[in-house]
Amino acid sequence: MRVKIALETFYIVLLGVTLGATITLGAMAAPVIFKAAAYIDNAEIDLFASGRLMSEIFRRYAIFISITLIYGAAYEIWRFYKGERLASVMILAAITLVSGGLFAWYYTPAILALQAQGIEATHTIDFNSLHSQSVSVFKIFATASGALLIYRVLRLFKGQSFFL
Repeated sequence: MRVKIALETFYIVLLGVTLGATITLGAMAAPVIFKAAAYIDNAEIDLFASGRLMSEIFRRYAIFISITLIYGAAYEIWRFYKGERLASVMILAAITLVSGGLFAWYYTPAILALQAQGIEATHTIDFNSLHSQSVSVFKIFATASGALLIYRVLRLFKGQSFFL
C-alpha cells in the first residue's frame, strides 16, 4: 500500500509541476519574451530573436515533459493492470500522452529546425501553420494534464477528509 501511495504521490507531483510549468510558459514567459522591447529600454530584439529564445525554453521544457510522459505512461499502464479500468481516466491519460508527446517530440523539433534555416523560413505558411497547431496541442496538453491531476488527487484522498 505504501508503494502505491508513494508512486501515486510522485505522479501527482510530476503532473502538478508540469501543469505549473505549462501555465507559466504560456501565460507569463511567452507574452513577456515576445514583447521584450516594451519592458527593456532600447532593446533591439525582433520577433525572430524572441522566437529563438522562446524555442530554447520550450526545448528544455520538452525534456522535462518527456520525463513526466514516460513516468505517466508507465504509471497508468501499471494502474490498468492492477484493475483500474475507468474509461475516462484512460482517455485523459491517452490525450495527455499524445498531446504532450506531439508537443515535445514533433512540434518543438520541427519549429527548431525551421528556425535554424533562418528568418525566411519563419515567414512561411508552413511555419505559421505548424506554430498554430503547436499552440493548440499545448493547450490540449495543459487541459488534459490538469484534469488528470485533479482526478489523481481526488483518488489519492478518496474517503479522507481534507479538514482533519
